[in-house]
Order: sequence, then structure tokens, then C-alpha cells
Amino acid sequence: MTWPIVTVNQVNQLLGETKEVERTLLFIGTGTKNVGKTLAVNAQSDFNALLGEGNSPLKSDVLAALANAGQNWWGFIHVLAADSESGAWVDAVKAAQVSCSVEGVVLSDDVAAKEQINQAATLRSELIAKYGRWVWFILAVQGMQEDESQADYLKRLSTLQQGIAEKAVQLVPRLWGNEPGVLAGRLCNRAVTIADSPARVKTGPLLNLGSDELPKDGAGATL
Repeated sequence: MTWPIVTVNQVNQLLGETKEVERTLLFIGTGTKNVGKTLAVNAQSDFNALLGEGNSPLKSDVLAALANAGQNWWGFIHVLAADSESGAWVDAVKAAQVSCSVEGVVLSDDVAAKEQINQAATLRSELIAKYGRWVWFILAVQGMQEDESQADYLKRLSTLQQGIAEKAVQLVPRLWGNEPGVLAGRLCNRAVTIADSPARVKTGPLLNLGSDELPKDGAGATL
């Protein structure tokens, strides 16, 4: 008697590129491998091979997004040189429009001045005018520093965004460490609807936040 077997083949039938823009993001940050390249990635990608063995904000954010995005996650990564100018990420987004169309852009390098926020607002307007692409932005912001209290940190962040009004550019502080990637992943999760924002956990807990303990400020107080 023949023993039954099942064989599953995954075949590239060249049926065309992925057309879906929703839940597709472009992650940008400094790195040491594949500098200057825009890489298409998914859950099966080897991020050590693509971004190097060491840790970096870009790599941590991408892995956090992967952990929170659920099934069928994929996106793009653009690696900047460590000595890039402050506006290099803007040029990277513009250059990437040739090869990819995304719903959102995540800047993993921490924003420290109004310049980058205004760059994102201007870039969004330009992408809408030129390509008809309504792109939103997540900009990472440095977490609390040594000897910085919660009150001082709140004042610093309030000053950073003061006078800027742009509904599609959001500043995400790194209190646990990986919040920009976690938020990006949750926004790509197909189980999440408009009724279940990242501020709620109806679809499950947030994963790979970057720390197993509650963050503390410079004075040792728990947030």
C-alpha cells in the first residue's frame, strides 16, 4: 500500500508586483550594510544579513514592527550612511518613489530639532502634489536622558514641536526603546481597525517594546 504524502511548492509565477499600498511602510535610518540602497523585506528576510549583526535603531524598529504587524507583513528599508546630512532622509524618500509606493515613512534616527519635523511636513505636501500619495510620517524622538526628570523631558518635547501643525507627522518618544517600530507594526496589523487604535490593546499586547521593565526618568521615578 502506498503511503499518502503531500507536497507544497511555492512557485514564483511572475504574476506581477504587489499593488497594495495600505500597510506598507518605508523605514529609514543609518547603518553600515547596504548603504544607499532601498531593500524590499518581509517576515522571511534575514535582517542580520541585510543590516548587519549589530544592533541599531533602524534594525530594532524593523524587528519591532515585524513582531506587531501580524500576518503577511512586508515593507521597505533604506539605509543611510552614518555621516549623512540632516536632509539625506528626505532625498532617500524621494528616490524611493521610483521603486516603491508606501502608506507611511518611519524615520528611525532620533529627531532633535524642528528642522526634521518641518522637512517631513514639506515632503508630505510635495508627495501629494507630485504623485498623489498621501503619506504619513513617524519620527522617532530621543528618550529621557540621564538626570532628566519627567517634567524636564515634557518641556523639551513641547518645545520641540511648538508652533508646528501637521496632522500626518507624529513624534514618537523612545521611552521603552522601540516605540516607533511598535506603532508602525500595529498600524500595519490587518486585525486592527479604525475602532482599535494603537492606544488600545483589544487585538493583543504590544510586543518587543525594547525593555522588560517600566521606564524610569533621570531621577529614578517610574513613568
